[in-house]
Amino acid sequence: MVGLEEVYESAEKILLNGPDPVVRLRILRDVLQKPGDSQEVIEARRNVNHSRWVRVLTEEQWEDGSWGAVRTLVFIARAACRIPRLESLGCRHDAMVMGSAQS
Repeated sequence: MVGLEEVYESAEKILLNGPDPVVRLRILRDVLQKPGDSQEVIEARRNVNHSRWVRVLTEEQWEDGSWGAVRTLVFIARAACRIPRLESLGCRHDAMVMGSAQS
């Protein structure tokens, strides 16, 4: 079984390799449990919007904050997954239009 020390060491190694901004935030916040008001976490939150994955989601979003008309079960499933996906990327769940969201 892997101990917490090994988990922390692995997390630090990942951070040294310059991961995607979302990965950096998640490691700092969820693995290393850095406080939300620490400079590292604040900076990581600021950089989340530069993540490729956040850009992909925001490029699909319409000006009104939606992702357009939901016409099929496939689109319904995709729409249902987007908010949890954005939350997992570190974005605020209560931001209606992601382009102007504070993460």
